[in-house]
Amino acid sequence: MLVYFRKHEKGKRNVRYATFFLLLGLAGSLPLTLTLVQRGFYTMPSIAFFALGFSLLLSKPVTALAVEFMNEARLRSFSLTGIILLIAVIAFSVARAGKPGRDKETLHDVYEMGKIVKAKTIIGAPEEMYNHYTFEAYLMRHFEISMVIGNSFDYFILPKNSRAQAPHGFSPIGLESVKYDLYKRD
Repeated sequence: MLVYFRKHEKGKRNVRYATFFLLLGLAGSLPLTLTLVQRGFYTMPSIAFFALGFSLLLSKPVTALAVEFMNEARLRSFSLTGIILLIAVIAFSVARAGKPGRDKETLHDVYEMGKIVKAKTIIGAPEEMYNHYTFEAYLMRHFEISMVIGNSFDYFILPKNSRAQAPHGFSPIGLESVKYDLYKRD
């Protein structure tokens, strides 16, 4: 790749543009390393700049390499391989549709609670659940149920492994939950 850039003036210009986009991507992602909230969706906008930077860096050398090594037979075999991989990915995606790939236990508990708690209800939670973002997001997304720290609501939720106790005046609801217990005000 370096040999290509030394030979071609346009390659040097691509390096300047690539450096610009890579630095822009770093400007969007590096500050997040200094924060306490490390969430993947905050870095998503910077990924596009990394992709642009790396594609500018690699486009000319990869094109030159492809032109040099490609012939009709290789092109046909790459096309066939690409079609087979595309069909395999589509088949895999269709087979996995509707099945949770992660957070199975959390989603199970969310659906169990959604059968009992009405939409637009607020559920109280202990202070320790302040960082249970995915659970809170699933409740809101699937059933429009909000979770707020405190116990002044009709429902209260606790993680099963919690040291905290349900507030006075709340009784457990017999859910077949995996990670969280739901309580209702008496």
